[in-house]
Amino acid sequence: MKQGLTLASVASIALLLSACGGGGGGGDSADGNTGGGNTGGVGATCAGSSTMTCAYGTDEITVNVHLTVSPDYKLQPRALFASAAGALYPHRDERLIIRADGKEYEADILHATQDMTVFPDVPYGAPVYDIEWYRGGDLIASKAIEHLATPVFIASAGQHDGSDTVVVEWVEEINHTFDVDLYSLTCDKVDGTVTYIDALTSANINPAHSPFEISLVEDYGVSIDALQQTYTACSMLMYVTSTNALTSPENTPRELLIRSSSPRQHEVDVF
Repeated sequence: MKQGLTLASVASIALLLSACGGGGGGGDSADGNTGGGNTGGVGATCAGSSTMTCAYGTDEITVNVHLTVSPDYKLQPRALFASAAGALYPHRDERLIIRADGKEYEADILHATQDMTVFPDVPYGAPVYDIEWYRGGDLIASKAIEHLATPVFIASAGQHDGSDTVVVEWVEEINHTFDVDLYSLTCDKVDGTVTYIDALTSANINPAHSPFEISLVEDYGVSIDALQQTYTACSMLMYVTSTNALTSPENTPRELLIRSSSPRQHEVDVF
């Protein structure tokens, strides 16, 4: 039964999906993300578990940083360390720092999991976000980011005219791509019981464009007439996520891959 996720869960999934990404060399970018790059590697510092970062040289690791923007404009950064073998637990010698508006925000390495390293919330709207990865006292990679994802604005909550098609519209921001995750239909019976009907289609539709059409028959395997004969009310849960293409320029150093997206949970009253 596919129901809603928390914002942290969405960020975690995004990190896992991006952990296998690659990148080019460092340097300046014509899109406004400037400075930084790869400043040199440091070898393995321990002979411990293959799931710890210290068992790898820094040139064998990619740090995926996801700058998640909530619908109310809160910036919630998350990170994941990964090698070719998969996600890694960060060793205490690793440091991840975001500098914004003259303040420093450091990731909580000591309480990190294999799938997620959490930062404190960072103010949205700073002109530049400097992101730095250190091992011990050595700066491994850095990047200055000037572009974050803009939260999704739903322009139409969900239009339907009694047919099997529901239409959702959002504002398409420049330099952004959008994807949609369809979750369960939640339907109520007259006796108070609730039924969940999972989507038949892929969990993620990417890219997605507004206006976005959802077919009850094709996406859920049921018609509006059949639903109305069985249930007194049905609603549809979905996520619309915006991603800013300018956050991830081609010349981002391979050691430090950065993305910014903004997921919005949206519920449509089918009837």
